Amino acid sequence: MNFTEKDVDAMISMLKTYKFSKDEKYAKGYIIRELSDLKSEKISPFLKQLYIESYSEPETQIDVIKALIDKKNNESYQLVLDLLEKDFPIGNYSMNTIFDSPYKKDSLHLKKKLFPELLKYSSIREYKKPIYSLLSRLKDSSLIKPKIYKKY
Repeated sequence: MNFTEKDVDAMISMLKTYKFSKDEKYAKGYIIRELSDLKSEKISPFLKQLYIESYSEPETQIDVIKALIDKKNNESYQLVLDLLEKDFPIGNYSMNTIFDSPYKKDSLHLKKKLFPELLKYSSIREYKKPIYSLLSRLKDSSLIKPKIYKKY
């Protein structure tokens, strides 16, 4: 399916009103990712609202985080940090790749802006591997200096 900006309102409406079953969680994640790829002033505020309202659905929260990471811009990365500050999802659902961009070329130079704030969550078992994996890739690429992460 190819979505366009004309579909934003319908996609938001579907995500707000449709009750996705457990079997449809991947479809919901797909719609969230596709929505985040579109350009509209409505999308970031909606994703923030969806994340907050999905406190009992960590899969949805993880899909929102991944969609924002995929946007590869400072505003989205700041929103990720803000959302994690409010509530961080815990679950086995794609946690190892939560900060990766599997569907798009990775943008490490922007992801360095997630540090050092992201390290606050590295003591949480589910976050330790993805955070240190990202940190390692940044360090190997000489994109992050030890002073950024040394106190952690």
